[in-house]
Amino acid sequence: MDRRFVRNRIRHELLPLLERDYNPNIKQALTQLAQTSRWDYAYLQEAAGRHWKRTVKANGLERQLGGEVAISIPSLLRQPKALQRQLVRRAIQHVRGDVGQWEFRHWREVERLCVERPVGTLLDLPGDVQLRRERDRLVCRALAPI
Repeated sequence: MDRRFVRNRIRHELLPLLERDYNPNIKQALTQLAQTSRWDYAYLQEAAGRHWKRTVKANGLERQLGGEVAISIPSLLRQPKALQRQLVRRAIQHVRGDVGQWEFRHWREVERLCVERPVGTLLDLPGDVQLRRERDRLVCRALAPI
C-alpha cells in the first residue's frame, strides 16, 4: 500500500481509527450517508431542471456549449439555497461543460454577488467562467474559447 495517496491513508489508517475509537459501525454509517446523498442530489438535479426555464435564459442551442446564460436574480433568490446552487452550477456547465474546481467558497461569492454587490460587479470563477451582476440578473459566460 502506498501511503502517499490520501485514499489509501483513509482506508488503512483513518477508517480503522474511527471504527476502533469512535463508532464500530462507521463504514455502514458512511455507506448510508453516501446513498442518501445520491438520492438528495438526484432530486435537486431534477428540481433544477424544472426551474431552469423559469429562472435562466440561455442564448444559442440548449445542447451547445458557450455563449451566455442570464439568471434572473429575483427568481433565483425565491428558491431554496440548495436549488439556487444547482441552478448556478447548471449555468456554469451550460457555458463551460463542467464546473471545474468549484468549491463552497465560490458559492458564497455568488451569493454575495446576488445580494450585496453593485450592478457591474464581475466575479471570476475557476475554469475561465465569469459572472456579471446586472440589475435583475447574473450573466454567466466563458472567458476563453471552449
